Amino acid sequence: MNPRTTWILAFVAAALGAFIWLYEIRGEADRSAAQAAAKRIFVGVEPDDVDWVELRTRDGVDARLERDASARWRLVRPLDFPADEPTADGIASALAELDPIADIATPQAPEVYGLGDAAHVVRFGAKGAEHALRVGRDAPVGAARYAARDGDARVFTVASWRANAFDKDLAALRDARVLAFDRERVGALTARWPGGEVALAKRDGAWRVTAPLDAPADSDRVADLLSDLSYLRAEGFVDAPGEAERATLDPPAYAIELELAATDAGDAGDADDAPAARDVLQLAIGGEIDGARLVRTAGTTLFRVGADRLDDFPRRVVDYRDRTLARFAIGDAERLEIAFHDDGEGGDAASGPGTFAFEAHREAGAWTSTPPLREGMASALVASLSQLVAEDVDAEWIGDEERAALGLAPPRVELRVVGAVPEGGGEAPVLADVSLGRAAPSRGVAATAAGRDELFRLAPRAADDLPVSRAAFEERFVAPPEAPSGDAPPAPPAPADGAPGVAAPR
Repeated sequence: MNPRTTWILAFVAAALGAFIWLYEIRGEADRSAAQAAAKRIFVGVEPDDVDWVELRTRDGVDARLERDASARWRLVRPLDFPADEPTADGIASALAELDPIADIATPQAPEVYGLGDAAHVVRFGAKGAEHALRVGRDAPVGAARYAARDGDARVFTVASWRANAFDKDLAALRDARVLAFDRERVGALTARWPGGEVALAKRDGAWRVTAPLDAPADSDRVADLLSDLSYLRAEGFVDAPGEAERATLDPPAYAIELELAATDAGDAGDADDAPAARDVLQLAIGGEIDGARLVRTAGTTLFRVGADRLDDFPRRVVDYRDRTLARFAIGDAERLEIAFHDDGEGGDAASGPGTFAFEAHREAGAWTSTPPLREGMASALVASLSQLVAEDVDAEWIGDEERAALGLAPPRVELRVVGAVPEGGGEAPVLADVSLGRAAPSRGVAATAAGRDELFRLAPRAADDLPVSRAAFEERFVAPPEAPSGDAPPAPPAPADGAPGVAAPR
């Protein structure tokens, strides 16, 4: 076969394959979609074509939803308020994609199907035309309801789950988000509560406390705070608050102000969902009233949230501070070192009087040491140190006398975790270097970390996870001595005089 013939055959095969794909496979899918669209009750209407919807809510309110210039849904009657986008989109999709299960071409009177005056009427606009759907009672067979187009004598049955999209309370049509913002745009915040306040700013991508002191911030806590704010949802709305409702916010139990980085005006969207036009967002949570709390933002409407939601928002300056003494990946740990200076007794001679040193090494994924620790205890110790966070900061700096008084000069316990030696050689990285002082059951454990000046206080429960003294280490962490594998049988009693026995060797 010559090359020209080969190329012709290859071209024909490619063309045939393209035809099969475009017509038989993809074309079949397109034809099926077109056939399904042709069976819809409102032919030619797509969800994005729906511009407005009018319906009576389940709680008896006549409501109207409209798309604004940015194609976002907004409730315009009985009040002006941002609409719940998923709910509004669900209504538009249900109207556009509503297809009949059965078509009753010669129906009885509309009242027989609940399609008379008692029908639930949903009106909507699409592509400049107005449409209306009447939804009646449940059909006797299947999970279906009767429905009809306004002005059309035919009656259809439609899936109940589709019809349920129109059965909503007014509150379900409203955007329940208390504060809508892009967390990545927040560059600074100020939080206030009775008796205290704190200010933070993001610098070079990292959060820092700027008032009442300058200190590193707990970035995880800030991220959680912004997440809690963005996901805060109203359980109800107070559109005309009275004196009692307003009094719960004077003063608020917690207030926060978010500063957002500016964006182009064209990206602003509506004022409620894209606050670029105003660089500051404010939120205040009031005192408890009728088992709930009221939240105030920029508008006149107050949002009702659960009373316990206040617990999501930290109300101590120290809660916003970075109190991390150690943080590392557990798998990076290769050696655990512990030194005790607490008992005043002669310890390991190599470590000096009054000092007891301990080391554990990880080999092939298992920890070994002398003396051996209880099963899993070395891994648990390393895990506790890998995310060691203090409960409080007792001082920004302490002198030698204060350190000695707290059992930190020398420290009662020194805990170090060391990683693996780099492949190219050099010193193994120190992953954690923490010193523990005196432990008090009511206050916790005094602690410091290498490279930081602060005096930290670990929670009292830290004494359950860390060896706060040599005695605690030996009692709770060190494995007990193994029992002998077997006792020697007792020696037989010496025979009495004259009794038969074994003759003594000569």
